[in-house]
Parts: sequence; C-alpha cells; structure tokens
Amino acid sequence: MTALNPLKTVGEQIAEIYRIHKNLGRRLAWQKAIARLAETGIAEPERRANAYPHQLSGGQRQRVMIAMALAGEPRLLLADEPTTALDVTLRLQILDLLTELQQRNGMAVFLITHDLHLVRRFANRVLVMENGVIVEDAPTEILFNSPVHPYTRKLLGSRPERRIQPAIPGLPAAKPLLLADNVLVRYPRISSGIRHWLKPGWHVAVNHASLVLGKGQTIGIIGESGSGKTSLANAVLGLVNHQGVLEVEGLSWQQARRGGKTIRKAQRRKIQAVFQDPYSSLSPRLTIEQIIGEGLQYHHRICRPNSGASEFLPCW
Repeated sequence: MTALNPLKTVGEQIAEIYRIHKNLGRRLAWQKAIARLAETGIAEPERRANAYPHQLSGGQRQRVMIAMALAGEPRLLLADEPTTALDVTLRLQILDLLTELQQRNGMAVFLITHDLHLVRRFANRVLVMENGVIVEDAPTEILFNSPVHPYTRKLLGSRPERRIQPAIPGLPAAKPLLLADNVLVRYPRISSGIRHWLKPGWHVAVNHASLVLGKGQTIGIIGESGSGKTSLANAVLGLVNHQGVLEVEGLSWQQARRGGKTIRKAQRRKIQAVFQDPYSSLSPRLTIEQIIGEGLQYHHRICRPNSGASEFLPCW
C-alpha cells in the first residue's frame, strides 16, 4: 500500500515503466501492463488494471508490485519478502514465473526472506545473518542437511507446535461468541457510461457465509487472495455493510446502531483487530504511545494524570 501511488490506477503504474524505459506508446504500454498482471495470476486483469490500490486486497497489491518489478526485465532483481501476502498456490506460481524469467533472461535474484521453504525451493545458495553478521554461507542442500552454525540449526529447528485442549464431554454447549448466518457482502462495480447510472453492477465479495465461534475457540479462514477473507473480517468488525445475521455475544451491528452511541461503543469494545499491513494501519503523525493510548482512553477512560507519571490510570 505504501509503495503504490494512491492517485493512479495500478495499470497506469505498470504501463508507466514501459513508456519510460521501453519508449512504448500508451496503447501498447497498457496492453503490456495487462499481460504482466495476467502473468502474476491476478483474476480479471483487464478490470483490475483500472482499479486503484485501495480497491485491491493485500495479495493483489503485492502481485502488482511484482508485475512492476518484472516489467523492466531487470538483470538483477532484489526480492524483499516477495511472497509474504500471497497464498500457497500463488506463491508457487510466482516462483515458477521468476524461474522462467531467470532462465530466459539470465536474471540474478537476491532473495530476502524468513520463509525457509521458499529458500529451499528457489535459492541456489543461502547466506544466514545474525545481528548484522553473515554467520554461514553454503549451497542450499548442504546448509539444510548439514548446518554448521548454532544459529542456523536454531532456525531450521524452530517449527511452532500448538496443542489444542480437547473438549470435555458432557458439558453444555456455551452460547456462541460469534454467529454468522448467510452473510452477504457486496461492493458496487466501477464502470463508466449512462448504463452504470441506470443499472449499477455489484461485486459479491462474500456470498452467504455461515459460521459459529465459541468462547476460547479459534477458527481459521483460508483461501486465495481476493477470495473474501478480509471482507468477512470487516463485516465482523462492523466496518462494511452486510446482509444476513452477524452477532457478537448475541448482539448484531444493526441492533447496536439502533441502540445509540453507548451501545455501539460497548459493542466495539468487545472486538479488536490485527491488520495485515502496519504501514497503512498506523498513523504516521502519532507516536506509538499516542496510538495505543487513544484506544485505552476511548474504550476504558484510561489516561495519564500528568506528564511525569509512568503508568496509565483511570480518568475520573
């Protein structure tokens, strides 16, 4: 989000590279931009090329960035976490695309990542860094099969494990904390012409989703980029309009809005979110203390009694 120009469509930003570096005309540059988007696996590349960055998901924006980097057909590509926001199937597709371009153009790739599986599949050689120092340098298979440095062995052995407590039989089922029944989220399609004003089209992001989440449970929502995961989360947060039943502790957002500011505030206090992109989620004009303190002050009436105090106290 921070790397793309918010005032230009993504197609314009890709085509700009062809116009400046390849001296192509606008029409041919636009066609090349759409072809690059199609190569990265983005759905409906002709329509997505006319979208602005905020109208795309995180994974789609990352594919646009990859398309921009590859449009110049570089000799050396510095890929800093190039597949972080991509789903597994698309990650392999992007790696295959990079491999194809590498073989065709003799491109060298400087890959920066914390994904060990990505390194093992793609890299010929691996450098391991600790505290700014390269502590190990070896061919990929040798490093993974026979690591020498203790830090490398620590990285290769750091696989997270989770033990889920099984449900105790015989206990009554608790009231669900989150209940969704036939939730529908849709956005108006952007198009030009009088037909759009007479009969606007809709893009359905979430189609009749239903789920039940109990207290202490975890539900994982998985799917490819653009499949509607974030739109469903935004509906749960009450940030987008939706149809169907969506209740948090038995109260829906429609009821909270009709109940007035106090009810809405109490409902929002129950839900918090960790967003995908901190650079576009955190205000650059506030300090970290101000960002965290704002939520405490709004929801819990907590503040500092004076500038010299070292801890937050209730405001009276």
